[in-house]
Amino acid sequence: MTYDLSTAYQGVAQAWASGPSRMYDRLADEVVSAYPEPIVDQHVLDIGAGTGAVSRAVVRLGGRATAVDAAEDMVAHMRTNGLDAVNGDLLSLPFGDAAFDGAVAAFSLSHVDDPVRALREARRAVRHGGVVMVGLFAAGPAHPSKEIIDGVAEGFGFVCPPWHERLKRELEPMTNTPQALSECARVAGLADVIISEREVDTGIATPQELVSSRIGMAQLAPFVNGLEASRRREFISAAVVAVAQDPQPLRPVVLIMSSSVRA
Repeated sequence: MTYDLSTAYQGVAQAWASGPSRMYDRLADEVVSAYPEPIVDQHVLDIGAGTGAVSRAVVRLGGRATAVDAAEDMVAHMRTNGLDAVNGDLLSLPFGDAAFDGAVAAFSLSHVDDPVRALREARRAVRHGGVVMVGLFAAGPAHPSKEIIDGVAEGFGFVCPPWHERLKRELEPMTNTPQALSECARVAGLADVIISEREVDTGIATPQELVSSRIGMAQLAPFVNGLEASRRREFISAAVVAVAQDPQPLRPVVLIMSSSVRA
């Protein structure tokens, strides 16, 4: 049986904005900082935008951003906060050919079951000579706090949703090494492919920050939000105490790919 990830992030925009968004804003800054040419006045497509971290980074650097995401409440959240955002599928972008100067897929390519098709769509939507960038988490062990918080959640009745298990088991390995990502880019017809690996200091270090960032994630947020208020407070307190036994700063290793659209 397979599970469709296109609706996995539906309904979690507010939880995401109040938790994981801080980490993803920092990660987006790192990805966009690797854009291989000045981004001023560039029109950049933010693919799988979530709450718009890449769009905000592009705008801060003087570019223009259009965001696309499959979750309607993510799109609504971005629009409410002044971003240009549309609802759409990463595998069939709702834009014409060569509509953008560049495209950035930050932490979204690993969520599709056909990353080559997604990169081809990005290539199609970007003009000749334009830029296609990807940012995603590199293969490696999970941060210790993730397993600790998830373990506490399981004690309160949390069951990891099948879509998330599939994401980790099947989808992420398609792109989470330099070799796998480079091959996807090659098959998609992208040129001048450069992939770097960076450890990013997200600034998230205290037990409270680590828990807040984790419980807003799409696999956990519906469970946490569904707890009765006193039970939710009990869970969060227990998670903070558990993480406090050995708090470690959140410094994920990410792959950043830049490439060009040639022919």
